[in-house]
Amino acid sequence: MLSCLVAASASLALTPNGLHAQSVQGAFAGNDPGLASIDVYYHVGPIQVGKTEDMTATEVSVSFIDVPANVSITASIAEASSSSVAEAFYAEAFSFSSDTNFVQIINGLREPSGFAANPDGRSTALAVHQLDNVRRFAEHVDSLDVIFYHGSTDAPTVDFVGRDGTVYAAGLSYGDRSMEYKSIKAGESVTIDVVRSANAEVLGSFVATIPAGHTGRAGFVMLRGFVDPLANAGGAALRITMVPASGAAYDFAPESSVSVEHAETDATLLVGSVYPNPVDQATTDVLVSVHTPSPATVRVYDLLGREVRGAAVIVRPGSPAVEVPVRSLAPGRYFVVVSNNDTRVTRPLTVIR
Repeated sequence: MLSCLVAASASLALTPNGLHAQSVQGAFAGNDPGLASIDVYYHVGPIQVGKTEDMTATEVSVSFIDVPANVSITASIAEASSSSVAEAFYAEAFSFSSDTNFVQIINGLREPSGFAANPDGRSTALAVHQLDNVRRFAEHVDSLDVIFYHGSTDAPTVDFVGRDGTVYAAGLSYGDRSMEYKSIKAGESVTIDVVRSANAEVLGSFVATIPAGHTGRAGFVMLRGFVDPLANAGGAALRITMVPASGAAYDFAPESSVSVEHAETDATLLVGSVYPNPVDQATTDVLVSVHTPSPATVRVYDLLGREVRGAAVIVRPGSPAVEVPVRSLAPGRYFVVVSNNDTRVTRPLTVIR
């Protein structure tokens, strides 16, 4: 799979021809086993205005170039070590305005017939996914602000949920981005579950510590790889990649790829699945199996991260399970968060009519 991420931001620089320029960030995040690295040519007609060379999928390399604003620019993609734009196998025209910031994601498959179809019916052919109104800086100097992008061709519609109950993004299908920025504190270890929106299955869990050098910046997190590598030419497994506006992109480390039906164990907390799930709106309670050596609380949150119950349910040490009232909840998707002094565990919950 070819995934070239190109982020543009407003600039007062001038190109050699005197036109106002945009600073363009490019990164290659391809998963197609037959395409390890690429060159990207930027040209206005026959005139080349920029080039990024030998961008590799494994390193998600990042570089900056200046290209003219407010003119039609063609991005042409060629295999690495190409000698000219004539060797490009894909090209598409676009324009960068001077009054907003962009991320452009060249994503998709060179030969879709050799890979699994997208489960939501989205086209997986090579295409440019352009995101506008993106930011380069965080609102607070001690945080990294991010949006999320779904870039895995065989993954269904998903939610991105923090282990602390934070819903970073919800209901994203292939090619979609989240609109709201979420802040992550530098120096903190962050675990994110990629959850299938339709039935609350956890497709993968990933963890990373945000480097202190990324504070005060913005960026985006991309889902990439394949849910089923064997059905996709033996490509890479599902993963998420942090791409700060300042560069130095990196993958989160995979923590697990287990179903939410399996219990999650910790030195201080053991939490099983929510049952029944989905739950009919008329049902009074759901049951959550919990084992904890110290008091814990159970809270229910909606997709915006708002607590939807007035009082938390207290779990006492030795309790095998806890009943969580759900009758007041409207149909939709929620998250049940079990926490004690040391640990938080998140379980998806779906309420139906």
